[in-house]
Amino acid sequence: MIDSLLRQRDRVDAYVSMTPELFADKLSKQDWDDLEEVFELLKPFKMLTMLGQEKNSLYGSIGSILWGMDMLLTVLEDP
Repeated sequence: MIDSLLRQRDRVDAYVSMTPELFADKLSKQDWDDLEEVFELLKPFKMLTMLGQEKNSLYGSIGSILWGMDMLLTVLEDP
């Protein structure tokens, strides 16, 4: 959803600007920046989730899941 929202940023801003009852809900530059940061942070989670759902592959095994959890922990701990 965040990816879709970021790709439609201009349209979302235009719609909110044309709809008076949404003026108070308009996303600021900081809001958009935060969404981009969250989107980047979630990319490894999506990749690991998709790998874990593959059928007839080694990626759904306990060994790869543990590796994946270590990788995600590293992503979260790095500044």
